[in-house]
Amino acid sequence: MTGSHRRIGYFHSARELGNPLDFLVEDNTRERGICDLLDQIAQSAAPEAADVTTVITYLKEELPLHLQDENEDLVPLMRLRCKAEDRIDDVITRLHSNHGHAMVDLPAIVSLLGKATPMSQRTRRMIRNFASHARSHISVENAILLPIARVRLKANDLDKMRRHMLERRGLHRVIG
Repeated sequence: MTGSHRRIGYFHSARELGNPLDFLVEDNTRERGICDLLDQIAQSAAPEAADVTTVITYLKEELPLHLQDENEDLVPLMRLRCKAEDRIDDVITRLHSNHGHAMVDLPAIVSLLGKATPMSQRTRRMIRNFASHARSHISVENAILLPIARVRLKANDLDKMRRHMLERRGLHRVIG
């Protein structure tokens, strides 16, 4: 994900917000790319500064918005619309566990990535573990939660979710 292959930033993919579930999939694709970059950084003796900056920017600016999209819009709507047979509470519990790891580890990961000193084995392990937890979260969301959302959520739910996602990103005046 270096050079011209780097696809980070909401302005690039704001058109996917026509359907907020598609945008979440796009977000997950970007996050998976960040996980790959984290693994690359953890394995490198001298990570590229641009890659480190890309990861830090994503973790500080984009990931919190993505987690808000899920916690403030998607999860409440899923609880409202899902049927008992969907066992959505089990899925949400698993996602919240992954969110907990992300939010607890996030400041330390950002801080460690921001240091110019060579990385210790402990730091490398923390970075790889963070990426692993994120991949687990992405898998649950893409394979279980979003397919159920596509069936259960109504058009007005998606409109509300889209509006909130645009507002969070300051795009509501531009895209509306």
